[in-house]
Amino acid sequence: MRRERPLHRTEISHLHNQEQRHAMYRSQTSSNPISTAFAIFATLAAIGISPRILAQPAPAGTDTSGAWTGNFDGFNTPAWGNAWGVAVPGDVFSFGQNDEGMSAFADPNSPDGHMVLKVSYKAHSTSRSGGGPLPDGGQFYQDLNKVGRPDLANANIIHLRYYLRLGDTSDTFDFGRGGKLPGLWGGAQGQESGCLGNANTSWSTRYMFRNGSNAEVYDYDPGHSSGNCGGNSYWGRWQADGKWHYVEQAVNRAAGSVSVWYDSVQVMRDQRIGSGYGAVPFRGVFFSTFYGGHSSNWGPGKDTASYFAKFAISTSYIGP
Repeated sequence: MRRERPLHRTEISHLHNQEQRHAMYRSQTSSNPISTAFAIFATLAAIGISPRILAQPAPAGTDTSGAWTGNFDGFNTPAWGNAWGVAVPGDVFSFGQNDEGMSAFADPNSPDGHMVLKVSYKAHSTSRSGGGPLPDGGQFYQDLNKVGRPDLANANIIHLRYYLRLGDTSDTFDFGRGGKLPGLWGGAQGQESGCLGNANTSWSTRYMFRNGSNAEVYDYDPGHSSGNCGGNSYWGRWQADGKWHYVEQAVNRAAGSVSVWYDSVQVMRDQRIGSGYGAVPFRGVFFSTFYGGHSSNWGPGKDTASYFAKFAISTSYIGP
């Protein structure tokens, strides 16, 4: 079982020095297309994105045929809960729906023209179990069977795509030490994360930001048990520029692997994340975002927020 591991200071320092060198190299080679291309690939490699993967373009177009799609019109009403297959006003494993952690509003720049979800985090907040200040993010669980989609729940591969905006402007989002972002899940609530669970019952594939904007898939495979935390698969950096970006993951239950696209670029391809997924069907979106960890030293130094929109689940690549 892989254990969560923060980057060492030496790794972070090395990454910073690498980025500085590549920035200088680009400025020296901008007049030479071949040299410039080399510099771009070198820089991408330095921040954790494989040039080999980036050489593979994302499939063209957006596939919404047969997909489940979700927005935040009427958030936390019975009608919204029925459309999402989510408990309203929440359950023992959920939080943020009934306090200031989550709220929907009309954004003129919404990616799909519908209401978007704002998730708020108080300075020094952490996971709800950590007992920090509120608001501390939010969490709810989707059940695809409750929206009449057993075809998606029992598929070998499904894709989850959503749009994410970190902060209101380029300088308002505080990454703190690290935190969670939504992904997919399967199995039983309370068994899929949190360094808890009974082996061979549940799994999850949320994202994380860690040690700044470093991006990863944070997975609990079906074989995890209490005392074992999730595994880390790094793939690049999150953009906190106050603009909308989309992220898409595909979980292959038969292969026990995950692939990731960020703004139409494939940044992770068929990364192995364990075994046993084939025996545990998909449940759907694991909407889970907070800082931590379970202590206040994970949290942001100031009040901050993230925004979510345009969710979709399909058995094939979705795209923007």
